[in-house]
Amino acid sequence: MSFGKASDLLNLATMAAARYDGVGLDEIADEFGVSHRTAQRMTDALETLFQCEIRDDDQRRRRWKGCPCRARGIANENHHNGKSAHHLRLPRADGSVHMLVAQKAGGYLGAA
Repeated sequence: MSFGKASDLLNLATMAAARYDGVGLDEIADEFGVSHRTAQRMTDALETLFQCEIRDDDQRRRRWKGCPCRARGIANENHHNGKSAHHLRLPRADGSVHMLVAQKAGGYLGAA
C-alpha cells in the first residue's frame, strides 16, 4: 500500500469513528475524490484493518461506523507545533512493529 493510500485509510477510519451514523460510499467518494469502485476498495481495507461495525440504513445503503482503532492502540493522532499527525502501528510476523506516520501539515508521510 502506498503512503498516500495509507494516509487516506487513516483519515477514513477517523471519519467513520467520528460521525454518529458512520460513513457511506457516496460520502467516501466525495470526500476523497474517488470513484464508487475505489470507495468500495477503501471500505474493504477499512474492514480488514480496523474491524468496523457495518450497518444498513433505512434506505438499504451500507454504512461503516465506529472503527475502534484508537481504543486498540493501532492508530492515534498527535498535535505538535500546530501540525497534526496520524501514527499507525502495524505488527509484523516476526513480532516487530512497523510505524507509519501521516503528517497533515505539509503532506509528509513516512515510515519510522
